[in-house]
Order: sequence, then C-alpha cells, then structure tokens
Amino acid sequence: MNEKGGAMILKEYVKIFKVDKKKFAKDVGTSFQYINHIINGRKNAGREMAKRIAKSTNGQCSVFEVMFPEEFQKQKEHKNG
Repeated sequence: MNEKGGAMILKEYVKIFKVDKKKFAKDVGTSFQYINHIINGRKNAGREMAKRIAKSTNGQCSVFEVMFPEEFQKQKEHKNG
C-alpha cells in the first residue's frame, strides 16, 4: 500500500521509494536493461518475473500490477473517478 492507501505500479514504487534500479534488477534476478524496460512500460513482465518483483516489493506491487500496469491504472482511475 502506498501513502494513499492503495497499491501501485512498479514505476510509482521506484519513484516513491527512490529504488536503485541496478540493485533492484540484481535482487529480482534480471538485467538493469530489462527491469528498466518493465518500469517504463516498454516490455511486460512474465508471470515468474512479476512474482519476483511482487516479492521484492513486499507486495506493494502485486503480480497483476506488474504484469498489467495499464489495466491497473485504468481500474484505479475508474475507481477514483
């Protein structure tokens, strides 16, 4: 949960918690380039990578949010709108 009481996409998580992307990539077992592509929406994480990211963020970013950030954002906006 973020400071507003909701879950968040990985891009928000990295920004809010000032995550070192190189260290984060190493922690989840991938390259900096790949994690950067996921964070910036250029690539989608597969299920196993999404699970590792969710675990590494202590659930702040769920598997769904990591795998489908656009869909999560739409749902979040619809819920708040």
